[in-house]
This record gives sequence, C-alpha cells and structure tokens, in this order.
Amino acid sequence: MNSSNMGNRKKNPVFEAYLLAEKKGELKDQHSIKSELVIVEDVEDVEDSGDDNYLDIEALLSLPEFEDLKSVHIETLDFRGNLIMLEEYRQKNDPVTLNRLVEENERLVWKIANHYRKLATADFDFEDMMQYGRIGLIKAAKKFNLSYGTQFSTYAFHWIMQSITRGIADDSTLIRLPVHVREKILKIIKKVREQEFEKGEVNTKEIAQQLDMTEQEVARLLYYKDMFWNLTSLDSPVGESDGDTTLGEFVADKQASVEGEILHGDLSDQIDKLLSELSDKEREIILYRFGFHDGRTYTLEEVGKIYGVTRERIRQIEAKALRKLQRRARYNPKIKEYIEDYVDWEN
Repeated sequence: MNSSNMGNRKKNPVFEAYLLAEKKGELKDQHSIKSELVIVEDVEDVEDSGDDNYLDIEALLSLPEFEDLKSVHIETLDFRGNLIMLEEYRQKNDPVTLNRLVEENERLVWKIANHYRKLATADFDFEDMMQYGRIGLIKAAKKFNLSYGTQFSTYAFHWIMQSITRGIADDSTLIRLPVHVREKILKIIKKVREQEFEKGEVNTKEIAQQLDMTEQEVARLLYYKDMFWNLTSLDSPVGESDGDTTLGEFVADKQASVEGEILHGDLSDQIDKLLSELSDKEREIILYRFGFHDGRTYTLEEVGKIYGVTRERIRQIEAKALRKLQRRARYNPKIKEYIEDYVDWEN
C-alpha cells in the first residue's frame, strides 16, 4: 500500500481518532508487555489477500458494548522498539523478527479482541478472535511504511480490528450469513436491547420504522438470528477426558431419509433440471419445504415468515410448483412417485 492509496482509503472513525490523538500527543506513554500466549506458528503463511475493503464494522461499533472501544489506549512496545524490529524485518525479510514483533504486540491484539468477546459463539471463541487479530497484525507489519510518519501500533490498530471483524463475519456461524445480512441483524439487536432496557418489551413495528425496514423483514432477520447465530457443530468435542468424542456420536443414526437419498443419489441431476424450470420463488419454496436447503423441512408458516406472506399464500405457490413438477416428471416414475407421495401426505 503506497501513500496515494492511503489517501484514497475509506476512513475508519476509530483509526482517524487515534491519528488525531497521536498528533495532539494525547496517547499514554507506552510500554513493552511480552505475552506467553501461542502465536501464529508460521507468520510467512499469512498471505496478502489484496482485499483491503473488509467488513463494514459500523454496525458492530454502534452496539453499546463497543462504545468504549474508541477510548482504548494502545499498550504495546514503545515506538522505537517497533521501528527497530520493522526495519530489521524489511532488511532481512526475517520471519523470526516478524514473529517477535507479533509477540511483543500481543497485548494490543488482546485489548482489541476483548471488545468483541460478546460476539463469541460455539464455533468461534475468544482465542479464534485473537488468532485473527494476530493475522491482522502481521498484515499491518508487511504493509507498514516507515515514511508514514505514524506509530506502527496506531496503524496496526485498524488492521487488527478489521481482521477480527472479518473472522466474525466468515466463521462465527456454521451457516455463513452474507455480510449485509449480519449488519442488519446487528442493527436490529441494538434496537431490541434498547427497547428491552427502556420499555421492558420489544416492538418490531417500531424497530422496522426506525431502521427503514418492513416489519416482515425484521421478523425474517430475527428468525435467521435464532436459527443460525449459535449453531453447534456435530464435530465439537464432548467431555474432558476423551478428546476424540464428538457431539455427532450422540445423535441417533436413523435410516437415511428419502430426501437424503435423492440429494446424494443418481436422481439429483434430474431433480436439479426439474427445479430449474420453476420460477425463483417457486424453486426456493420447494427447497425449503422438501428440506433441500439445510436438511430440515420448513413448515408453511416458517416459509411464510421468510418471505413476509401468509402460510396460505405459500401453500398456493407450493401447489402450483408441485403441479408443474408432476407434469414434467411424468416420464420418470421414481420422481413422479416421490412427488405424488409428498402431495398425498400433505393432503
């Protein structure tokens, strides 16, 4: 990243505040704190993805828990110590020096990661946040230019924070939600907490008006939050004595469902071809109702909440889609029988 790119980058309010504070001499005296925590095993494995435009974190920072993030004082190696190691790394391209830089700035990573602790989930805990923070620190070290005229810790603050928020967006849920969906959910969560604190109850209609959303959209996003926010992987270890025991071993091994056989059998290509002839909404509704989205069959009411319509409207769309499928599947007895059995069971 050169100086011109720095001038064109999207401004981050926290980063800009630190730049201003540093110019005014308002930052506290800094000191060296060396941590014994495990760091990235091979710093050279951290590749530069070229993606400088990470997740927009305004929604995260607007939550009450993170209001004081802007006042965090950077406690790390002194200015001169960082510059010496950075210069040594530049001259020798020495991974050992880079690794030492990460160790010496571990406290900075911890301070930033600690403000996201409440967003930890079963599959993305605080140590995962720390590891993403270290990756951000390494990227900062590789991109930092001594001619920037700013402290490395000030520059690294931005990269560490962005790396952690990217990790939260990518890995904190088993089913990855798009970034824009997560941002909307975070805004809704903030409003829900405000209402619970001020009124003791939640009014989704008011939240929808305040966030310029429909009430149906708010309900759908809250549904996504409840469904996907804290899912636990079946590969998660269970107990303390046997690290090889996983949650999945306690799930009953039922005979594979018809849906599963079709999804993984020879008929999958034919079903895909049939579904491609439906409209987008018809196809999505059939996928939800048959359990082809995530292995769970959704009720008419659940699908209705997703689309913001009544269960009767979903039933009508589904019935129309099934009639299309029946007509197109008449030359394939297995698929035709499966669809007809489903229709008979529903009726």
